Amino acid sequence: MAGVTIEYEGSPARASQLAQLLEDEGTKVRYRAPHETRGAGEVAAHVVMTAADGITAAVALAAVQKVIAKVKGAHVKVRDGDQEWDEWSP
Repeated sequence: MAGVTIEYEGSPARASQLAQLLEDEGTKVRYRAPHETRGAGEVAAHVVMTAADGITAAVALAAVQKVIAKVKGAHVKVRDGDQEWDEWSP
């Protein structure tokens, strides 16, 4: 079984925070950290993360919901096999 894939679009700083939350849950996350520029305004990053086997989609979704609650306009897709969830921030 492949790991959970998380496709994040939103604040570059929150992408790193999401990866850290997933790692805090005990999984290894592979992704290329976006460049963060102070004062860049509404710049959005598009980041694809792959969480190693061992994390469930429910754990990934909980981490996603924590992060997007803090940022406007974020969109995240979580994929686990043939299942997919879309999460949008308010």
